[in-house]
Amino acid sequence: MSTTCSMPCLVFDYSDTKHTMSQTPTTTTTAKRVRNSNSHDASTNMLPEEMLVEIFSRLPAKSVRRFRCLSRSWAATLTSGPFVDLHLHQANHRPIPKVFATTAHLSAKNWSVEVLTKPCHGLVLLHRPPHGHCVYNPSTGELLPLPEREKRTGVSYGLGYCPATMEYKVVRLFIYGNSTPRCEVFTLDVSAHWSAVAQKPPWSASAARSPAVFCDGYLHFLIRKGGGIGTSIATLDIGDETFGSLTVPPAVAQDTVGQAELTVLDGCLCLCVFGDCCRSRSDVDPYCIWRLACREAGRWEKLYRVLEPRVAWPKADLLRLHWISPLEVYRAGNGRKKIVFATEEGVLAFDLEDVGGGAPEMLVSPVEATGDSSDGATISCRAVGLLEESLVPVGRTSEEIVYSSPRMKAWSDVLKWMPTRSVVALIRVCKEWRAVINSARFAETHALYANLGKSHRIELVDAHPLFDVPFYPLEFCERVEDEMMPFLFDRAISSVVCSKPCNGLILVSYIRYTSDTEGSCLHFLCNPSREYSSRIYPDQVDAHDSSLAIGSLELGYDPRTNKHVLVHLVCYDKGSRDYQLECYIKLTDTTTSWISISPPPRPVNDMRPAYAEGNSTGWYILNLGQSHRSYWRLMLAHENSRGANAIDVWTLEGCLWTMGYRIDLRESQQMYSSDETTLLAVDPEDGRILLSTGKALGYYDPETRALETIYHLGEHLQHMEFSPTLCQESLFRPRPE
Repeated sequence: MSTTCSMPCLVFDYSDTKHTMSQTPTTTTTAKRVRNSNSHDASTNMLPEEMLVEIFSRLPAKSVRRFRCLSRSWAATLTSGPFVDLHLHQANHRPIPKVFATTAHLSAKNWSVEVLTKPCHGLVLLHRPPHGHCVYNPSTGELLPLPEREKRTGVSYGLGYCPATMEYKVVRLFIYGNSTPRCEVFTLDVSAHWSAVAQKPPWSASAARSPAVFCDGYLHFLIRKGGGIGTSIATLDIGDETFGSLTVPPAVAQDTVGQAELTVLDGCLCLCVFGDCCRSRSDVDPYCIWRLACREAGRWEKLYRVLEPRVAWPKADLLRLHWISPLEVYRAGNGRKKIVFATEEGVLAFDLEDVGGGAPEMLVSPVEATGDSSDGATISCRAVGLLEESLVPVGRTSEEIVYSSPRMKAWSDVLKWMPTRSVVALIRVCKEWRAVINSARFAETHALYANLGKSHRIELVDAHPLFDVPFYPLEFCERVEDEMMPFLFDRAISSVVCSKPCNGLILVSYIRYTSDTEGSCLHFLCNPSREYSSRIYPDQVDAHDSSLAIGSLELGYDPRTNKHVLVHLVCYDKGSRDYQLECYIKLTDTTTSWISISPPPRPVNDMRPAYAEGNSTGWYILNLGQSHRSYWRLMLAHENSRGANAIDVWTLEGCLWTMGYRIDLRESQQMYSSDETTLLAVDPEDGRILLSTGKALGYYDPETRALETIYHLGEHLQHMEFSPTLCQESLFRPRPE
């Protein structure tokens, strides 16, 4: 069952003289509470409960979560709505704001998690490029992925709170089709899918890709028209979901080369503008921050501006940095107002009253935020955000919400037995059905029940794909004429290899030989039931000379995380004794780059080979444990009965290999040779074994030793081959790269 995820982050506190750094823990299952005859622990009876509640409300959120283990009564008190509101008000009285840094870059390369919004009662909106968008509470580490199956164009996200209904809403404004703007809302702990807002957006212009800003009960979207950086601001009332508008300062509306971004500072809506940095116009500041002074009149005033580059402090020069993001305005201990910026060179505090451009205060260095101690360490764009202590939960996942309905749970029990095409057609019935069918939980259940006791559906793979991989049923292959067969290939110049189905997913590899030792490869991840295929690019992981590398790409499934995993095993300098093995993995539902893991063990050099009927062979099986990313090895004794034209099948039962049965091909040796025959599957209905030579397909009965050929090529096509595959009912559709 799908549950709320978690993600740690680094928290920086500057309320003391010397700042402290801590890490929020990942969300774990609460330990079993100690039973006590009293409602509270004996040690807590020394103080009145009201005083303890007041003390707990001033502690950090992660400390309060630990006190839930005191007793059932305290767990109920510390999770109640009134205490969550009290803690939100009491725990954030501090002169200097807290900041946090995402830590995804510490565990994986090229992963950049962006903090899109300021905290809304402690909740922020994150963009994780591999996984989409999510709602995050950095105080507790709770993470809620948002449903996001289709890519949107020019999308802008925002997070707000409605005090009337006490609901948190995520809103996105995007372009649908060619130029039609659309706005959708997702209510936390209520919605299982995105819904259209009450009023359609009245603008034909597109919103900027910068996130929306929540202030005074409105979400604010910066609207672009023509060449201006932002001629207006669209407002959305988070309560009744109606639109309005705000004008930007005239100087900003006339600027055609600058960049603008909305933010909230000291509780006020602000507009940050990068103007004409080349100073070709004397009336435009290189960088300035406008504050909305009067919403009704649309009056703006300048809060902060940078006129000249900082020669004395080049690393803190806002005009020379690649990215800057103002976080908050606060009053320091000396009574002077300061503004905090998150930049690539660290989190810096500038004095608002220092017009001369004094030295800024370094609050967080790149070394502290990233853990990179090198001289060129920098912070990724939007990797630092403002933290507000909060116990507000992120809510249930879409799967938990939709399966909480007895009616939808009953319908899912019916739909899980139906074929894939029928289930996909029922997506259009209603949004509730769409949410059920698109959930990962239903896809896993459907892949199990829709294939129970059913014979395999055999299809042939297209031999010359362009952008996708077509699959052809045997009925089509029997009717098509020889010269129109798109599934045939010449084995002398090319080859097609298909993996066994993994929950309906198939990995198809195309190899075209350019010489005796080299060849080019194409890889596709396919689901024939949904007519889906996606190109896989494993070559980007090769760090050495690709001409000396031999790679193997495989598809697996991790039942602990319910994730499909691609494994790329690369061997360099295979012809020498100093060959190297490298392994990379990648999740199929993300667009991340390949992740290198520890290399697999090499075969034992002094392993004694098996001797059978004049043939000395040695084999070993390499098993990758997906959850632990480690290897363990099994020794396999393989007997090749060439003289008898037979195949011995060994099965692993527990930790012991046993002789299963022998496939006798002597009576069909003209069409089936043990050297060329491949075992595809065992039919679940009658136990017959499906065999393929690339030129013929047949079922072998182990009891009667009869072989029934169901498809074969004519004698005039003996130089050609086909690649069969087994198709299963499946709804899995990995995200394309």
